Amino acid sequence: MIKPTGKNLPSIFRKPRERLDIEWQSLKRRTMDKFGLITWKFFLKGWKSRPRPKLERRALVPLAKDYHSQIYTAFAAHDTPTITRLCCSGLAADFRARMSHRALGTHVTWSLASYTASPKIVSNRASPLPGLQRSGVRQVVVRLASKQILATWTDEQARAAVPADVETVESEVTEYLVLQRRMLEGVEEAWMVWGFAEESTPEVRRRDEKMTRELEEYQRAQSSLQA
Repeated sequence: MIKPTGKNLPSIFRKPRERLDIEWQSLKRRTMDKFGLITWKFFLKGWKSRPRPKLERRALVPLAKDYHSQIYTAFAAHDTPTITRLCCSGLAADFRARMSHRALGTHVTWSLASYTASPKIVSNRASPLPGLQRSGVRQVVVRLASKQILATWTDEQARAAVPADVETVESEVTEYLVLQRRMLEGVEEAWMVWGFAEESTPEVRRRDEKMTRELEEYQRAQSSLQA
């Protein structure tokens, strides 16, 4: 649950039901997340186990900023090893697929011009992994609002050495970077980038609920066929 902001947040006067539902769901999510973090820190490895896991809240925003810059720089430079090292398998596969479709002889550079708002943690949750002892997963969502510059050119343009031929696009974007850390049998792994999330607008929530229902119906149908 990522609470919508700005124009994505329904007006309390024009759409009071939707706004109150968002506020209620957001409050429930924050409460559940706090209990999840308490479980992660004190109980997941066992009450007597030492050292206890650190929540590292102060380190998470700088880490998100660093990973965000590294993965986009690596994507632009076609740096597959860095993408594989920093990204979870699904996101890494997506980046590799996009790089493979880049035209031969095309070069890209990415740079961060500035942050247009202070980066902020908007979700910090932890949950156990079903069926595994002393194992769980943490996910932290950090909002990053920034101005980014993407430059593209070809080998032919580089040989001509004409700066005007370099295509430069400057854009202001707000992204929700998802950091993930797993604990397997009491051992914490390194933080990685799971992917990017989006604000939980009423439309997004309805879409997600529909997808969940369809998945559940499919699973029930498969179970009945196997019975």
